[in-house]
Amino acid sequence: KAIKIIPDSVEIHLNLGNMLVILEQFTEANTHYELALKLKPNDVDVFFSLGVSYGKLNQYKSAIKYFKKVIKFRPSDALAYCNLGNIYFDHGEDYTAIKYYKYTLELNPNDAEAHCNLGNIFLNQGLISKSISCFKRSLEIYPNHINVLSNIGNAYQKLGKIACAFFYYERALSNDPEFIEGRFNLS
Repeated sequence: KAIKIIPDSVEIHLNLGNMLVILEQFTEANTHYELALKLKPNDVDVFFSLGVSYGKLNQYKSAIKYFKKVIKFRPSDALAYCNLGNIYFDHGEDYTAIKYYKYTLELNPNDAEAHCNLGNIFLNQGLISKSISCFKRSLEIYPNHINVLSNIGNAYQKLGKIACAFFYYERALSNDPEFIEGRFNLS
């Protein structure tokens, strides 16, 4: 109803787009975000929302474009850098992902997700000690994150430290008894 009363409201289009993202109606959300941009061409919050929505649609080039616009106008936005890292990580571009995660951590040293994802990259690259350091730092910030607990268990398992691996797998399961990956790791 609000859109009919005030059709030229950036805020209404942004909020409607955000609600549609929650409902996983990303294409419809983007329609409202694009309308908001026509009304206010450099709205950083709309850029951010478009980055998220295009990321959910796996249209990573568009997502990257909008997150880079966020950074252009708001260079201290750690979350935009982290989202760029996530996109590059998801597409196997590890070195670019590392660059963006490091930017994230320069701006927000307590970003547990950035530490965890750096750990995952290092684990995949066989840099086990570096991965464990990242996972431990992530756990300092978010002690009961089941995926990080499982990942650090995997790292210790690769080092042949089975008792340490089981300790972290069991911690993951104690936080979520239905955690399938944790059950699998303990079997």
